[in-house]
Amino acid sequence: MKHKHFIALFSALALGGCSGGGGVTVAERPAPDTGTLVFVRDGNRLMTIRPDGTQEQEIPLTNAPSRLYDPVWNTERTQLAFSGGPDSFETELYLVNRRGGEPQRLTDHPGYDGTPCWDAEGESLSWVTTKGKRGRQQVGEEVWLLPLIQGAVQQLTSDAIIAQTPTRSPKNELIYTNNKGELRLWNGNSTSRALGAMGNQAAWSPDGTRIAFIQNGDVWTMRISDGTVAQVTNTPAQEEATPSWSPDSTQLSFAAKGNLSIVAATGGAPQVLLSTGRDSFPNWTRK
Repeated sequence: MKHKHFIALFSALALGGCSGGGGVTVAERPAPDTGTLVFVRDGNRLMTIRPDGTQEQEIPLTNAPSRLYDPVWNTERTQLAFSGGPDSFETELYLVNRRGGEPQRLTDHPGYDGTPCWDAEGESLSWVTTKGKRGRQQVGEEVWLLPLIQGAVQQLTSDAIIAQTPTRSPKNELIYTNNKGELRLWNGNSTSRALGAMGNQAAWSPDGTRIAFIQNGDVWTMRISDGTVAQVTNTPAQEEATPSWSPDSTQLSFAAKGNLSIVAATGGAPQVLLSTGRDSFPNWTRK
């Protein structure tokens, strides 16, 4: 078994407030925060943009991997986890402050480490890795847990053979895709149950009620309470990828043909956010 080395890191917490005024004390209702999207441009640059198309800017990185994949915000928007390496088969996990700088490497072993997702508290990452063995049989890719503050690294799934794109709910429930393309809910004891739908690249909504996922190149959603699925996009001419929810769980961003778009979670015509042909892996802040 190959070994990994891990770096313990801390998350920051940002707080805000509101004020009232006038003769009668009335709390002012702040404008809704539509969040910020992070994405990868040209395969090697981290960028951010507001969902209305404003404030596009680069997160400056130093000594970063040559290729970047799967950036994802922590809950407080203070840090980004992502994977990177010379290509998509040889990647490690990294962590960087939202203002940029030199990414801090979290894993160190030959093979694949990718698709990180945060827990609700921002204290650990779940990710897919080729680390591990099961008896004499080499495990392909399974989901593992990496504590960032304290605790031991541990394997979560052992039935996926080739696990893909884990996603966590606000209650830290875990959904992933196995080698058969089944969406599965991890039961917390190395076993899981099928959710009754095929798909990958699942993303849990911030309100915890639904997941979005990709099936046959289109964006779909599933209501967790009863398994009801709904098709969001229907675009035979292109294949969507990496859906991500808006903070209020009403919209979804996705990538297709190097462009970024936003669509209502109930469906309808997608609105193109960026049409550079050079952008991928959008991820929306969760609040």
